[in-house]
Amino acid sequence: MNDSERSNKFIVSTLEDLIPVARALIERFGNRTVVLLTGELGVGKTKLVETVAREMSRETSSHEAEVASPTFAIHQVYNLGTNRRIDHFDLYRINSEDELETVGLWDVLTASNGLVFIEWPEKLQPSGRMSNNSKFCVPGWHIIDVRLLQLKSGAREISVSSSC
Repeated sequence: MNDSERSNKFIVSTLEDLIPVARALIERFGNRTVVLLTGELGVGKTKLVETVAREMSRETSSHEAEVASPTFAIHQVYNLGTNRRIDHFDLYRINSEDELETVGLWDVLTASNGLVFIEWPEKLQPSGRMSNNSKFCVPGWHIIDVRLLQLKSGAREISVSSSC
């Protein structure tokens, strides 16, 4: 089974349960990867990015990456050591195509390589780069869809699949 056909589902009840999810994501990362994080407010999108950054920084350096929610800054950069970094965008507060153009996402995606997390990717719709009938695709970039759903039990169901 190739990566585009592979999907995973995880049930997460504790922060420690995020570690296997983070590791499964890390296994999929290439030189140019975008991770689209979809889920309701407070479901754990930023915690998942934090766990990925922590696991990656353990592999590449002696310090842990500092991760903060980019909700108000919209874009955060986490340096993981050895020339690796994560660009983390939270598009929750984006309300127009003009705002979307100013956050720097398209500049990051024209770089030769990188790892980009995008919370609230449905906000990309106004730009015409994503619509209800098509997936977000950027030529030369591997796209991973991560959907987080809060269950009645309080646990989260996290589905990971690849597209484009």
